[in-house]
Amino acid sequence: MANLRIIGINEADTATLSASPALVATLPVTNLQDPARARVARSTSLATQYIYGNFSGVKNISAMALVRHNFTAVATLRLKLYDASNQTGTVVYDSGVLTFGAAQGWGDFVWGVDPWGAELFSDWPVKWKDLFFTSVQAQSFSLQWDDAANTDTFMQASRLFLGSVFEPTDNMSWGFKWGWNERTEQERTEGGSLRSDAGEPYRTMRFNLEYLTDSERVQLGDIFRRIGKRRDFFFSGFPTIGGAKERDFAGVFKVIQMPDIEGRFLETNRTELIMEET
Repeated sequence: MANLRIIGINEADTATLSASPALVATLPVTNLQDPARARVARSTSLATQYIYGNFSGVKNISAMALVRHNFTAVATLRLKLYDASNQTGTVVYDSGVLTFGAAQGWGDFVWGVDPWGAELFSDWPVKWKDLFFTSVQAQSFSLQWDDAANTDTFMQASRLFLGSVFEPTDNMSWGFKWGWNERTEQERTEGGSLRSDAGEPYRTMRFNLEYLTDSERVQLGDIFRRIGKRRDFFFSGFPTIGGAKERDFAGVFKVIQMPDIEGRFLETNRTELIMEET
């Protein structure tokens, strides 16, 4: 089983993006570089959509995540990475055509309650699609979207991550904490009812990495030096295992406390990550 993975430095944020055909004028492709939930890049129809990007130089890329999208389970995407600018040169990575669908698996599906073929993200507030692959060096990319069955009559996404993955040798230690929180305000009425001003739910996560090597200490320290509490990152706690566990422990987060790294003993380090979904 793979250990946790973090796309910490998002190379898509500094890339020059374009789209073909053109997107909705007020919902441009550059919204994929904006961390705000409300900002989306939206197509004008269900015609095949291409997102193109030129990185700000040669970049090491080993992962992609497309977040807060409206794609159906039968929608498809295809990512290509090129070793030259403007989608020229050699294709150094080709994902092939992949579907967005993630069906509820054994242990997640509730007989007599969930409809047959229920999808993991059916009633979730946020959906995403991630890819992990062997690292390549690239200068540009193309991302193809297709979703002819989408009843919204358009395709959209809010955030695109492309970058190098941090994956420690040892996964998070047992005792990790995961849960939902929200900014709901409550007030007791004169009649005794407890009224709630509903806020949007978000996930919280807290865990230790007890056995970081010196090399991993340097990598993780550099990631949080560069993004701090200021920028978002894509996190997957149990990547590639499928099912509700992978879904529950993945998404876009920010740390809410800068992590200290403690030297436990020779070439072994420890840190704690405290994160909230963004």
